[in-house]
Amino acid sequence: LAALGIDLEEVRVVGDEERAIVDALNALRHRCTYVFTTGGIGPTHADITAACVAKAFGVPIDADPRALAILHEWLRATGAEMNEARLRMTRIPKGADLVLNKVSGAPGIWIGNVIVMAGVPSIMQAMLDEVAPRLKTGIRMLSETVRANAREGDIGTQLGEIAKANPDVAIGSYP
Repeated sequence: LAALGIDLEEVRVVGDEERAIVDALNALRHRCTYVFTTGGIGPTHADITAACVAKAFGVPIDADPRALAILHEWLRATGAEMNEARLRMTRIPKGADLVLNKVSGAPGIWIGNVIVMAGVPSIMQAMLDEVAPRLKTGIRMLSETVRANAREGDIGTQLGEIAKANPDVAIGSYP
């Protein structure tokens, strides 16, 4: 996100519990420009994120004809068959846009400022790449890690002086 010019304000790990997911979404979507979620939109019983997003926004969720068409085409191309588990991945909250998934077919969800992507890192990255051109971005941040092989107590004063002399540069120490 830093490379896109989006400041990461908070990271939460929320288990597969409806109330916790809905509460986290509602808390964050009202104070953040974007809320990115990963995981929970797959084919298993524990994948409840899509339904929780619908609940947070107060909209119904059902099989979406656009998602069905995409998944049917993907399955045709890969030789797999539609089944009840895969059908779960076509459930989209009413009013949401789809986030295309060039890796495994099943789309993600974009509703309001909430963007719901797959949890598998390569699929999530493809989905983020898909939405990135449509995101409001700021100044892109370049990041560099410098290994000092020093104790924080030995360099803390110097890091403070460097940070004070360079107010436009974020400097952190992470042992």
